[in-house]
This record gives sequence, structure tokens and C-alpha cells, in this order.
Amino acid sequence: MKRKFKVLAIDGGGIKGLYSTRVLQEIEQRYGDCFLADHFDLICGTSTGGLIALALSLRKKAREVADFYVQKGDKIFPYSSWLSRQFAFIRQTLWYGKYGDKALKKCLEEFLGADTRMEDAQVSLCIPSYNLTRGEPIVFKTPHGSFYRDRKIKMVDVALATSAAPTYFPIAELNYPTIKGLFVDGGVWANNPTLCGVLEALDHFVGEGKEFDSYSVLSIAGISSCNGWKMSDQKRKSFWGWKHRLFETPLDGQNFFADHFMKKLVENTTPSGQYFRIPSPSVLSKDHQEDIDMDKAGETSIKLIEGLGHQQGVDYTTKPEYKKVLDTFFEDQIIYQTTK
Repeated sequence: MKRKFKVLAIDGGGIKGLYSTRVLQEIEQRYGDCFLADHFDLICGTSTGGLIALALSLRKKAREVADFYVQKGDKIFPYSSWLSRQFAFIRQTLWYGKYGDKALKKCLEEFLGADTRMEDAQVSLCIPSYNLTRGEPIVFKTPHGSFYRDRKIKMVDVALATSAAPTYFPIAELNYPTIKGLFVDGGVWANNPTLCGVLEALDHFVGEGKEFDSYSVLSIAGISSCNGWKMSDQKRKSFWGWKHRLFETPLDGQNFFADHFMKKLVENTTPSGQYFRIPSPSVLSKDHQEDIDMDKAGETSIKLIEGLGHQQGVDYTTKPEYKKVLDTFFEDQIIYQTTK
């Protein structure tokens, strides 16, 4: 009997994670108000996608995660007016970063549980971050096989480590018997974590002599709002001149490459795989772009991001050409069980 290992991968993007959760909420509702954790053997998420992945692994519904963004967004990203955002950017440029992490940590402790640990996840996880102390990428994982390094790490600490965007949030520090060091946002190398999930599947679960014959990936994009530049744009730019585009441009580039690589990978390698990505909204107007940024959490921005996510979710769960593929992820519940 053929057995397929199913992976859910969720991009990073700050408050734009609300878009991803509304897409996932539509998917949940379309398939019987299900728990996504019951239908995927592995969930991968980077930065805000990592927060979503951690929550889903505790059998929280996507709508609960979306409500978390709506209710806590302006506490985590408190600068919503034009004047306060200019002051915050000066602080980001010259002093200690744009935001502290106390509000974020408190909100996460309330939502995920202050003492919840990676071993408490009810589905396998891969959460990318970057280890500054060692100068190399790292992926936090739930226990499986002989891997137990991260089992006692608190989910809140993993969430802070994967979302510590440089100059936005403070560097995260972990101090556990199995891992110590300084960590920043996994988006610096894997904002689209799909490849992390596929490599984990092929390393441990899928292939000759392993439990599964093939793999299937559902990838959820964030909102990509950093589009092309005018040819007349000034070519010599300071940090101030780049502003948010200094962060958005490499994230968009990495997202594009990972998507392109995956399309080629499933066509040309064995064991066989299936890859399906629900993308960013295809057309964003100038007005949309003015209201969307990774840390714009004012009422107008929240409503816009929610609306875009809802519409994309409806489109991809109702149009026959998309629904046919999505159906394959929800034909049955997962077989693989996490290891304590």
C-alpha cells in the first residue's frame, strides 16, 4: 500500500501572518471544520509562520490563531500612526531596534502556554532560525528517531528565536542544557520553509526502506508587497532610503527561489513528490501596498489583510482546478505519530 507523508509549510512575514491564517481557516471550514494537525505529518513555519505552526501543533484552529493576530497585533506592533512610525524608524535606525519583545513574549505565553515544550506538540515540527553564536542556520524540531535535542525547549522560546527579525525585535537568547546561544529570525535564510520540510521528510520518513513511499507539500505564502522599482529610482540609497524594502526584497527573493526549486524538484527526483502552493494575492494596488507591511497592525491594515486572506482561501477551496489538488491532503488523517 502506498503511503504519503504530508507537509504543511507556512511563510514568514510579521503581521501578514494573519493572511496565512485566514487562508488556512477557509481550508479548515471547507473540510469539515477539521484540525489541520490531524491531516499533516509535519508542519514547518518560519518567523510568523513558525508561531502559526507551533499553535496548530497544539490542535488550535487556524481561526484561533487569526483571532490572536487581530486581538494582539497592535500590542506586539504598537506604532500605527504616521508620526509614531517615523519615530519608531529613527529608533530602529539609530538605537536599540524598533520594538521590544516583552509584549510579544507575554502574548505568546498566554496563547501557547508559558511552560509548553516542543515535546508537547501533537504533530512533528520544523521551525527555522539562525544561530548567531555559531554563525549557521538551525531548525528546531520535535523529537523523532534518535533526535531529542529540542524536546525540553519551551515553545515560547522557539517562537522568539524564529521571529527575532534584525532591527525589529531583540536578538533571542536560549540557555538550555542541550542548546545555548543567540538567535535571529529564520527568514534570513528560509522565509519559505518548504525545503526544510522536504529535506526532513526525505532524511527520516520517505524513501526506500522507510515508512512512507512519497511526500506531498501544501505551501502557504504570505503577502508579497515589495514589487518592482521604477527605472528612475535613485540608485545610491542609505539604510534610510531602503527602509522596509531592505528586508522585504531578500524575503521575496528567497520565497521565489524556494517555490521555483520545489517545482523543479518534484518533476526530476525520486521518491516522487507533490507540491502545491497557495500564493500571495496576484495583484496589489498602490493603496493596498500603503496599508500593508510586516509591522503595520492598525485597524485598516488588519481589515485589509484579513479580507485578502479570506478571498484567497475561498478561491482556492472552491475553484475546481485548485480544490481537486487540495482534496488530496484531506482524504485521510495522518498515520505518523510524534515521539515523546
